[in-house]
Amino acid sequence: MGVSNTGDMSRFNSSKLQQSSPIGASFVLFQTLWDSLQSLVFPDICAGCQRVGHLICSNCLQQLITPFTPFDADGFDGFTCIGTHSGPLRKIIHALKYEATPRLAQPLGALLTQQLHQQKWSFDTIIPVPLHQHREEERGYNQAKIIAHALVVENTIVMDALARTRETPTQVGKTAAERKTNVNDAFALKPAFLPQQLEGKRVLLIDDVCTSGATLVACAAPLRAAGVVTLYAATLSRAHFTPLI
Repeated sequence: MGVSNTGDMSRFNSSKLQQSSPIGASFVLFQTLWDSLQSLVFPDICAGCQRVGHLICSNCLQQLITPFTPFDADGFDGFTCIGTHSGPLRKIIHALKYEATPRLAQPLGALLTQQLHQQKWSFDTIIPVPLHQHREEERGYNQAKIIAHALVVENTIVMDALARTRETPTQVGKTAAERKTNVNDAFALKPAFLPQQLEGKRVLLIDDVCTSGATLVACAAPLRAAGVVTLYAATLSRAHFTPLI
């Protein structure tokens, strides 16, 4: 599938003031000049291949949307992602999570939006998978949350409704059974949310990577219990997972 490039996908689009007044026009001009100066002094480096110029270069951008292994689990009405967790996409997601590059959520969110539009799903609420408070404080942000806010889907709201009730060790290296046990009962509605606020909602659950799907399934339990009638899941990538016995 062709993807339109480019440079502007590599930066967050700042809110533009209407240029109907001299003040607004001056601000936009200043912002443009400031952005250009920053690009010259601190040029963006592609998170996929380290080329200078954009956060995601045109060459890597064309490689991100790939076929992926379907995710089919009880409790979900559909799943999609950008592509398989390999190559440039894997490197870019790693940079988003571990290299303090939250701006990558914008171009990745644009690509995931394209995938969502192809699905023709109907949902009204977008909920990110939460990090534990301690981990979010260490990282400075929850990557799933900023991805959720980067999506462009009409007539939807982002609702930060879930909380991770306990810290869980990384899922890396665990078997399917261990992954399931690791996140079992690890998610609940935040105290500020009442089940009635989700009753009858059609929800899109957002995370960065789907491997075994254990985290998504664990998040689905409190959402379904609260009365969510339709539940989809979307992630940036789908990792190959071979259950270990």
